[in-house]
Parts: sequence; C-alpha cells; structure tokens
Amino acid sequence: MPVWTLARHRGPLRRALAGWKEQGRSDLAPVLAHRVAHALAMTGGNALGEGTLAGRTVLIPAPSRWWATRMRGHDAIASLASQSARLLEEHGGGEAVAERALALHWRARESVGLTVRQRAANVRGRVRAREAWRSTPSSAAKQEQARVVLIDDVVTTGALLAESVRVLRECGIPVGMAMVLAAA
Repeated sequence: MPVWTLARHRGPLRRALAGWKEQGRSDLAPVLAHRVAHALAMTGGNALGEGTLAGRTVLIPAPSRWWATRMRGHDAIASLASQSARLLEEHGGGEAVAERALALHWRARESVGLTVRQRAANVRGRVRAREAWRSTPSSAAKQEQARVVLIDDVVTTGALLAESVRVLRECGIPVGMAMVLAAA
C-alpha cells in the first residue's frame, strides 16, 4: 500500500507538529489540513487504481492512545481527517468524509524510544475496529468507487499503519493508501 508523506519530520515542520499536537496550537490545524487536502487532490485516484476524485474519498484517522487524547482534550488526527475531508470536498475533490473506524487498546504504550520490533509488538493485536465497523462497516467506505485513505501525523516504522490496514481489511474495507504529514 502506498504511503504518501508531505515532508521529512524535521525543522519547522517538526516544531509545527509538536505545537499543534502537544501544545494546543489549534491555529496550525487549518494549515495542516489544507496541505493534506491538497496532497490528496494531487494524488488523484486513477493512478492508484482507487476510484476517482469525482467519486467518494473516505479518510480514516489512525487511532490515538485514549489517554493522550484525553490529555490533549481532543483527537488531533481525527480532527485533521475531518478538516481535510471538508476542504477536499469544498475545493472540487468530490465527496469526502472522515470516519473514525479504529481504536487503540489502552495497553498500547508510547512508541518514542521503541525499536522497530518493539513498535510492531506494541500495536500488534491492539488496534481494533470500533463496534459499528465490526459487523457492518460504513456504507461510505464500502462503496465500490470509494477511495479509502488512512490519515496520520508522523510515520516512523509504519507499524501502526500496517496494523490499522490489517484490521480494516479484515472488516472488508479496502484501504488504498495512507497520507501522513511527515516521515521520521
């Protein structure tokens, strides 16, 4: 599955992401969402064999640890996906929606400082489909022409993305790509 990243996780982007996600810089959210929406529009669908921009795009945010979301007061990735979907639709990218399909088990640890193997083990079996998605996945993501995109902020090893895709595919959701703000 293709993973598109907007830039390397360094310098001004690294500081912006830390400010947005960890320091409550909500003023950065529209800028980041605009970048994601623009990149999604540029990737199109036909080159990936996944629908078209005239079709439906379903953005699924990568799951966040519940305690991190609680500490921040919001789910930054879910908000990014929602804002990006709205912008994509407003600027002629076809119908776009964001759907929170995934959750992360409370036992998943913070991944900073973990090795590649430890990161994979940390999320293995700990990503789950939300209740509504287990038996009857959303009609939006099941539509034949839907382009399903997993959204996240930073990819390091890809362990969370891989486990998320595995769970979604088990639910019958054909994830076509991932769009990530930065690659570490």
